[in-house]
Amino acid sequence: MSAKAPRKKIRWDLWMIVTVGVSIFYMLFLLYPLISMLSKSVIGEDGGFTWQYFAKVFHKKYYQRAIWGSLKISATVTLITVLLATPLAYIMSTVKIRFAGALQIPDSRQLDERAVHRRFTHGSCSAAATEPSPISVQHIRFQARRHLRLQRAASSL
Repeated sequence: MSAKAPRKKIRWDLWMIVTVGVSIFYMLFLLYPLISMLSKSVIGEDGGFTWQYFAKVFHKKYYQRAIWGSLKISATVTLITVLLATPLAYIMSTVKIRFAGALQIPDSRQLDERAVHRRFTHGSCSAAATEPSPISVQHIRFQARRHLRLQRAASSL
């Protein structure tokens, strides 16, 4: 007999509820109408598969200009966004900016850094793990770097 792997329990925190809600909203108001419209666009009057509706659209100059204009605008906006966002993302990740944490959603690595900080300052996580820590992520990183420097200095003696 093969043993079944234990099922992983889903943690229903705020971000999980928001994710599920946004996903349902996305499926209901974007995907369903889009799939419905696309399926109707390839079904002919006799109920069979056809490309006739697409052929009508692509053979008219008015629609060709509209499609080409939309493609040019979307490519231009994408290029401008990449050119602006890439340096800004680099700057935000390398330079300490006041209130930059307000723009970021904490992920599991940042939450684990609090446990790392408690280990460095209290010696173990047992007693301090239950206490909430109002310390910023930048302070945790600073403490971790300081601890490593002190550890290296002690080992070199």
